[in-house]
Amino acid sequence: MLQQAHGDQALSRSVVFAWHRRFREGRESLGDDDRSGRPVSSRTEENIRAVQRIVRENQAHTIDSIAKRLNISHGSCHAILTQDLRTPQRLVHRMLAEERLACGDTITAADDGDDGLLQRVIVGDETCL
Repeated sequence: MLQQAHGDQALSRSVVFAWHRRFREGRESLGDDDRSGRPVSSRTEENIRAVQRIVRENQAHTIDSIAKRLNISHGSCHAILTQDLRTPQRLVHRMLAEERLACGDTITAADDGDDGLLQRVIVGDETCL
């Protein structure tokens, strides 16, 4: 009946039986169960506030220095800056440029401005990873 009513969007027979069993055993919610261990993302409210505080204290920090200080990944720190805090791209661009210089890369005129640097992977030696 579910297949007829919902077509390809219907749950499979085994999934329906699994959920039926869970509710028969006393489950009252469709939400995920709490899990122990590391959180799925470092983009928590606490980390967002911490990144914001660090950048307000000193805008000369690099993304890697902030990430190391908070024990989060470079990608999470970058996402917090660009998506959660909506840091101006010129500031994030400068932070990335400083990291490239620290790795011994040269910055060319093509790197100056909004040329997609944030979308490219920046590679350096192992000390810069």
